[in-house]
Amino acid sequence: MTLETIERPLAVKIDGRLVHLRPGTPVEFTDDQGLKLLAKAQGRIRVVSGQASMIVGETITWDSPLFGLLSGPVLTVLDGGITVMHPLSEEPCTIPRGWVR
Repeated sequence: MTLETIERPLAVKIDGRLVHLRPGTPVEFTDDQGLKLLAKAQGRIRVVSGQASMIVGETITWDSPLFGLLSGPVLTVLDGGITVMHPLSEEPCTIPRGWVR
């Protein structure tokens, strides 16, 4: 289930990890996690439909084994992965397509 905030940023704790939600930046959750969030943050978050974009310039969300859920803009689409701007290091990095949510 893909969710985003409606008006203001919101930080939520999911499975021991802090996840930051922002308007216009969809984040993927399991259906169970998404339903719980929708119930707890009623009126502050919404469901976003559609698949993750693989278009240069669009923002995607991925599940990093080291940092958890992250979001950043797509810089390059490659055969084996995607180059994104890493939100923590603010440097380009290439991630496997399998990480994309």
